Amino acid sequence: MNNSWRKIIELIKKTGDRCLVVDEKSGEAFAIVPIKQYEELIDAKSAVPSAAVEKSASFDQEIAAWQSTKQTENENLVAEEFQAEKDENIDEDFYYIEPV
Repeated sequence: MNNSWRKIIELIKKTGDRCLVVDEKSGEAFAIVPIKQYEELIDAKSAVPSAAVEKSASFDQEIAAWQSTKQTENENLVAEEFQAEKDENIDEDFYYIEPV
């Protein structure tokens, strides 16, 4: 292995940092990290989607419960308003106009 690479690897081991290397031709950058750290990144990345799906399902259930509660509240409100109007009509006197 090239002496420069050996120095870089030893420095990474010593500091625990990451190193960026840029390809001179393409300008593309790469990170050099210890393999254990890379494996942890891969494991964390694969765990995120399942956690996101579970959280999304939880949100869907909460929204459905909220909508159901709101619908029931609205139905009760409409029923109460209807009953109030019905009660008002019972108390009123009725007058009929007949043609003469």
